[in-house]
Amino acid sequence: MVLIGQSLADEGVAESLDFLLRDHEMRTDFYLAVVRDAAAEDALKIMTPLQKIPASKLFASLETSEQNWAPSLTETLNEMISDLLSDGKHPILPGIRILGDPEVGAKKQNVEGIDTPTQLKFSGIAGFKGDKIAAGSMRMRVKDTISSAIILKARWNIPSVRMEVMLA
Repeated sequence: MVLIGQSLADEGVAESLDFLLRDHEMRTDFYLAVVRDAAAEDALKIMTPLQKIPASKLFASLETSEQNWAPSLTETLNEMISDLLSDGKHPILPGIRILGDPEVGAKKQNVEGIDTPTQLKFSGIAGFKGDKIAAGSMRMRVKDTISSAIILKARWNIPSVRMEVMLA
């Protein structure tokens, strides 16, 4: 699991992804996600109750969600590079938010009680235009339920572009 911080997503991810892709010892089948309004480092410091490594918790949550709940979205490094290089395609990654105080989340007290004061939560999606996160945030909402399938619509509102993505 590779987490991309908000500032890197704003500046552009091409150089960082190129570095990962060219490393001959690096696997490319890991998932990518964007940490909203925080640094990736902050998210990786959050202690989680069941998994010792936060990235393992995020990976397991994302994979389980994708398998059991179709609207979840995953994208690997290879898929993102392909989307970046393809005309008319723009990468879309899951978003992660830190709920609570990151400083408390980095301490052992975050997992000592029944209630976890600081948590990591998949929240929305991050759309890219080129290698930079698109202006404005993408939000997901439940639009309809048909035959036990939940259809989510994400609206990407950029002044010159209006794009609707159907995840099903």
